[in-house]
Amino acid sequence: MTTPDRSTPSSIVTPKRVAAVVLIALAVAFIAQNTARSTITLLWLQVEWPMWLALAIIFVLGLASGFLVGRSRTKRKYTR
Repeated sequence: MTTPDRSTPSSIVTPKRVAAVVLIALAVAFIAQNTARSTITLLWLQVEWPMWLALAIIFVLGLASGFLVGRSRTKRKYTR
């Protein structure tokens, strides 16, 4: 029995990866176009940051949370 070759282009380019690349490109373009300084308030903390920095932080937090949720789903799927 042979294992499938994973280096073929059809296994590298998947709809999920294309969607991820498009979303990342849109996020980078959105961050690059919003360079003005703005005041950000969270509970009692108030800071004035460039908007691109706040957007980049939110983007990274979203990536991290998506990674963690996806990882827990995969773990749960294999433990059943």
